[in-house]
Amino acid sequence: MHVPIAAVVLTLLAACAATAPAGADAAGATAAGATAAPDAPPAAIPLFAADDPRVGTAGFVGSTLRLHEERGGARYTLMAYATGDTVTLGAMVRDAVFRGRVRWRVGARVIEFPFDSERPGDAGPVTLDGARSEFAAQGAAFRTTKWANVDLPAAWFDGGAGLQLRFVAEGGEVAVLPATADCYRATLVPAPR
Repeated sequence: MHVPIAAVVLTLLAACAATAPAGADAAGATAAGATAAPDAPPAAIPLFAADDPRVGTAGFVGSTLRLHEERGGARYTLMAYATGDTVTLGAMVRDAVFRGRVRWRVGARVIEFPFDSERPGDAGPVTLDGARSEFAAQGAAFRTTKWANVDLPAAWFDGGAGLQLRFVAEGGEVAVLPATADCYRATLVPAPR
């Protein structure tokens, strides 16, 4: 049976909206943005001051939120951190070749871009809810890990937001984070000193 990807995405958006708090619209949006179900797995995104000297230094990734899904000998990772008014979301692949699209869901918003782990620096144009956006994906590699990051407004996470990452390969879906729930309940928390 063939189910179009668009139908799957709409179904998942509806599922997250169904768990939205009272006062939410049909897309699950409230004044603070769409939220995840109260029992959704937590995702505490560390918030660093804009001038924090640790940001971008060697070993900094160890201070970020990293959530993993192992599949077929490969590791797919959701990485996130915030600095000032920006949240950086990273889609990482280790020990695998991935060609397809990276699809983020933040609340009711869908952010998507092409990604080829063989050419991570060529992450393509970013769409927001299906339309071209001003956001840019930036890719890189270190040893057997390749990734693409996108910077988004931290305000999208005010009060918590549903967060999901999908790696959609050319031949079909490869990995979804979280694997056992519709979405994480993402919140910004001050980074430890």
